[in-house]
Amino acid sequence: MEPKARSLPALLASTPEFWVVDKPAGWLCVPGRDSSSGESWPVLLDWVRESLGEAWVCHRLDRGTSGAWLVARSAEAHREACLWFEKHRIKKEYLFLAEGSPSLPVLRLDAPIQGQASVTQIEVKQKCKTGFVGLARPQSSRRHQIRIHLSGAGFPIW
Repeated sequence: MEPKARSLPALLASTPEFWVVDKPAGWLCVPGRDSSSGESWPVLLDWVRESLGEAWVCHRLDRGTSGAWLVARSAEAHREACLWFEKHRIKKEYLFLAEGSPSLPVLRLDAPIQGQASVTQIEVKQKCKTGFVGLARPQSSRRHQIRIHLSGAGFPIW
């Protein structure tokens, strides 16, 4: 992936407590681990604060992942959203393309990541010659969880 993102974020929804932002692939949610390589990646939190106002981070999406990103508009809303994530009241779903052909339409991938229990449910949506379109529903929140689980099961993400 190139250091410069090809698309820009957009505001998907707004309430008095939250913003939902369309995060393009290639953007960091917050500056951090991925910025240590010396490459300059755009930071979504900077865009939100410059475009919309003060914001608090409720969760993160990997740099290469696009999708809906929830940010709080106040410290109180942030505390509430963090509890939703902590108690798994928010359910995340990710569409992906992967190599291989699972024999079952639904898989439960249960393997620890960095010593912590991790579970991902995979639903095969459509098969093609050498791969498939799938829907991942992580039951835990580990960094690169879907990528790690699929690769470990023999279905690396394209």
